[in-house]
Amino acid sequence: MSVPTSGHLPRLPLFFLLGALILIIAAGCGTREGQNVAFDMDIVDGQLVGESLLSVNQNDTVTINWNSDTPILVHLHGYNIELALPSSVTEPMTFDADATGRFNITIHSTDAVHVHGSGEACRVSVPAGEPQPRVQIHATESRMRGNVVIEVDVENFEIAQGAGHWHLTMDGVDYGMYSRQAVTLAVEGTGERVFEATLADAHHCLYDASDSTTVMIAGPASETDAALNATENTPMPHEGAHTHGTPMPDDSMDMANDGSGDAAAGIPERVIAVLEVRP
Repeated sequence: MSVPTSGHLPRLPLFFLLGALILIIAAGCGTREGQNVAFDMDIVDGQLVGESLLSVNQNDTVTINWNSDTPILVHLHGYNIELALPSSVTEPMTFDADATGRFNITIHSTDAVHVHGSGEACRVSVPAGEPQPRVQIHATESRMRGNVVIEVDVENFEIAQGAGHWHLTMDGVDYGMYSRQAVTLAVEGTGERVFEATLADAHHCLYDASDSTTVMIAGPASETDAALNATENTPMPHEGAHTHGTPMPDDSMDMANDGSGDAAAGIPERVIAVLEVRP
């Protein structure tokens, strides 16, 4: 076998070099491996003690260790996780941060029934002789592909931040809660979608007032459309929304924490922290 004597290594074909470069680039662009991240959160007199912004990266496994001096409910919106805290006992809230964005963390008084997803929601009984609330829902696909404009008209009912609002389902799955009459939503896939709106009080108890409508989605939203939708439908401090198991950033009811009152003494719900999941 002959051995090169010129002192130079044999030249590799160009396509081998290009292939190696592509593999290196692909490895660098792969999915980030998540880390285990933990936070210790203390609630005293209905107020959070310490940092209120929790920042993590996508795919992290997050554990929030909660402790409160009074019994209270903690709710992570978007991920739709609710944890009942007994007095002075640390309870962990653990989840995988698979959706990016900002998600409100709110507290509820223990006497406020707050139901999402499965289970039977509490109901509002309107006294005899008083007018019954009514709602009518309208849904149309917007000029942005894959986006739907949802609007409700109400009678004998006031939509107000921190008070009366409406719950939305899409194809029978909880989608969100809103304290404004119109919202624009990005919807995945194509075909018919059935939207239903139901009126609710500040404790998320439902009135016997609902309406549904069907809209045809002609095409999926593009990245440009999604960016426009995010601009038009700017998230507000408290409004949980999710669809088909995919968490979405909070986007509706403005129940911001103004520092007044005690959640355990009757404040239905208020924001105490924000989870930020970076891509």
